[in-house]
Amino acid sequence: MNKGKACGNSHISSRYQCKKGVSIYPSTFLKSWTKDDIKSKNAGAESIRRGKVIDLISNKLRNGRFKTTVAEIMNDDRKANGKEHAIDALLDAKDPRVGLIGTTNKSGAAIGFMSYKTGSDSLSIQHMGTDQSEQGTGALLFLQLVGEAARQGKGINVASEPDSSAFYEKMGMQGSTGNHSLSIDATKSLYQKIKTS
Repeated sequence: MNKGKACGNSHISSRYQCKKGVSIYPSTFLKSWTKDDIKSKNAGAESIRRGKVIDLISNKLRNGRFKTTVAEIMNDDRKANGKEHAIDALLDAKDPRVGLIGTTNKSGAAIGFMSYKTGSDSLSIQHMGTDQSEQGTGALLFLQLVGEAARQGKGINVASEPDSSAFYEKMGMQGSTGNHSLSIDATKSLYQKIKTS
């Protein structure tokens, strides 16, 4: 396995290191379906299979690594919210039109997920969350999406929550609380920076 560049991208390196001793391994779990995929003769069976696999994974995570307590949720605990958003991202991907990006730690345990929809000129983030066990997980998820958007010649947008606006701005997105975007040109430029850093 190649050693990743500091704060690198999964499409360039196989591992992401942002802090000494922290390693996050990226992998795109599911791509969003194209119109041709949806029209294919196997689409119904594939959609059912996809849903069953996601249900199995989400149930396992909810009862394990991503388990939250009622007290955490009632206290608006940041870590609990991150876990719930990660599960939401995973469940979004039951819809074949939604893509899913995930990351694991060095022992192979899932630590974060991001769901996105493919539009005519942009990829739209639906949900993103992590278990917050590794610093930089959210950035890695975002950078993987940048690579995917750049390959498709698209920008990125998100209807963000107030507490996530600073994160998206740090990632280079423009906008205000509620809506952030990265233009097609800005996405390509950021991807080029990632590839050469």
